[in-house]
Amino acid sequence: MCPGNHESGGKRKSGKTRKGKQRAAIAVGHSIVEAIYFILRDGIVYQELGPEYFDKIDKDHIIRHYKKRLEALGLLVEVSEAPVAA
Repeated sequence: MCPGNHESGGKRKSGKTRKGKQRAAIAVGHSIVEAIYFILRDGIVYQELGPEYFDKIDKDHIIRHYKKRLEALGLLVEVSEAPVAA
């Protein structure tokens, strides 16, 4: 989306920038309301996913990303699974 003629790069003609903290608070509030809606609609118990949730989902992407970065630095990288300790 392009800004209108009266603003550019988040700055308005008056020189003031958009209120980022307020927009972020509204976005977080929207996410919370959305979660509550689905919990009530589906009748499920809320379960915290944890900080590693997205890392577990996208494990292959993360491995490729960091392997590519290390190889760009001139390192030879070979990835293998670590043995699971019991």
